[in-house]
Amino acid sequence: MVYIFGCMQLIKALKLSSSTIYVIIFLFFTCLSMCKTTTANEQLTSKLNNGANKTQIPTKFSPTLFKQRSLEGQQYKDSSNAEATPVQLKACCGTKCKTFENLISMVGVECCGTTPANLIQNICCKDTLHERRSGSRYFDRCCSEIPYASDQTCCEGKVYEGIGLACCGSAAYNLHDKKKICCNRELYSIPSSFITTACCGNMLYNAWDGNEFCCGNKIYSRKFSNACCVWNGQSDKEAEDALGYNLNTEICCNGVHDRKVFDSCCYVPDLSGPGFSKPTPVPYNSKTHCCDYTGVKPINPKSDGS
Repeated sequence: MVYIFGCMQLIKALKLSSSTIYVIIFLFFTCLSMCKTTTANEQLTSKLNNGANKTQIPTKFSPTLFKQRSLEGQQYKDSSNAEATPVQLKACCGTKCKTFENLISMVGVECCGTTPANLIQNICCKDTLHERRSGSRYFDRCCSEIPYASDQTCCEGKVYEGIGLACCGSAAYNLHDKKKICCNRELYSIPSSFITTACCGNMLYNAWDGNEFCCGNKIYSRKFSNACCVWNGQSDKEAEDALGYNLNTEICCNGVHDRKVFDSCCYVPDLSGPGFSKPTPVPYNSKTHCCDYTGVKPINPKSDGS
């Protein structure tokens, strides 16, 4: 304050103009500010030099190690090492592991068998890895070990071109194609001579003219057979083994038999079991034997003394 009062008295004695006074005041405060800045910098430098042996600025972060195993999202952190360790990201499937640079590169990674793979870019079919794109085609499903696209059809491990095809075993065909027919997993081309086509098991025959008929998944000619032998009580599986026969020369009784030997059928119940049981058809000759609820017996049995 003493210095400022002295300066004011000097200004009055010199009778300086107002503009000159303003310039002098500006120069005074500018010099004062520069002196304070220099002093502060010197003090900071002195403190840093004095505490150089006491304070160390860390140049490395504490070591951290991340490891992901078996694609189960489990992470392990190990900070026991004294030296810095770079971050490692691993995806393991069994004994095979793959290292990734960051978490973003692990998006879509899953196990394909024992191989870690990105299933956004690839597709896994029965533990076999394939690329999802092939030209303009995108594979999004599996046909056994083969990838296929939405404009294709899979039939038992085989890929066919076309949408909405039907499968007949391992073959593909168009359901609207009237020249094709599927008979029990067998694909046939219908002959032009067939008017009414029918399936008999896995075989094809013309059912229009009546010259053939189907019995037990087999085709018979009516020149030799005119009936189908399916006896009462047969299961569906047994009915598949039914036989065609001639009503004039054969008899159907638990199989087909010659009428010269057997002309009748006796249904014999099983009396040894509890309740009612399915009777067993037994063929017999009505001229020499008779049928009752116990079975087939001779009409004129010989006595022991004869």
